[in-house]
Amino acid sequence: MKRFWRDVGVVAEAEGFVVTLDARTVRTPKRQPLLLPTRALADLVAAEWRAQGETVQPDTMPINRLATSVVDLMPERRPAALEQLLGYARTDLLCYRAAGPENLLAAYRQHWDPPLTWLARTHGPELRVVEGLMPAAQNEAVIEGLQQRLVALDDWRLVGVHGITTVTASLVLGLMVEAGALTAEAAAAAALVDEHAQQARWGQEAEALGRERRLRGDVHAASSYLGALG
Repeated sequence: MKRFWRDVGVVAEAEGFVVTLDARTVRTPKRQPLLLPTRALADLVAAEWRAQGETVQPDTMPINRLATSVVDLMPERRPAALEQLLGYARTDLLCYRAAGPENLLAAYRQHWDPPLTWLARTHGPELRVVEGLMPAAQNEAVIEGLQQRLVALDDWRLVGVHGITTVTASLVLGLMVEAGALTAEAAAAAALVDEHAQQARWGQEAEALGRERRLRGDVHAASSYLGALG
């Protein structure tokens, strides 16, 4: 889509805020008004539209994408999103570890142990940590506690947690960022522990660096989105 507007604005309405392009309200792919719950989130979405060049690049608008997902897909897809997130709880990245070498084990202790400790402190029993990649049954009491936590989130916050969880393969990291207990950069660093170990052993490749940039960008965007919800 070619850029057709000059000015981007934010307008307060009775039920929230909308972003305008030359006084036209931004709409979702399903042609619904993109009604946002906070001024801070509207400002972030407006900034993404303002930053567009002559041609709109949707890949450079991750916060707009998260917001439109809420308006267009929720609450119809909420049950499926909850089920997917619980699937990540059963196979959380932080629970599956290599046997070595020592520098990788040290990285696990630095980046993965604190989030699991936080989870146990805030949600009860610990998730089971195993060596290797074979699926391991988790404590169902933990899964039930996580389910209750997810159900308590509104659609806006659930989409933010989903955004972080799916790119990091860790529900623990998603919930920790949502709670304000972990920065986006720390979450990205945790998600990249195994990747960085491979790079240290075999060297950096352009494809791997591209994946890392995308992951960091997605995590930072979802974190900013969650922070703007207040």
